[in-house]
Amino acid sequence: MTADLTDEELADDLEAQLRLITDAYRRGGDDYEVDQVLSHVSWVRRMKRRGIYEVFSDVPEGEEDHEDPE
Repeated sequence: MTADLTDEELADDLEAQLRLITDAYRRGGDDYEVDQVLSHVSWVRRMKRRGIYEVFSDVPEGEEDHEDPE
């Protein structure tokens, strides 16, 4: 949704959230685009509130995509 922010960073940046929403309305208020932006911002905020990003930050770098041992 934003090229310069990860979802985790977006969750902590209220100004960026507002900017995404207002930009979607400014571009003509296309119902689909506005719905997508609102849904994404809501999802990111919900993930933060539930502590999901903290769980992922506890995983050591490079181990997110490890394969199960045989």
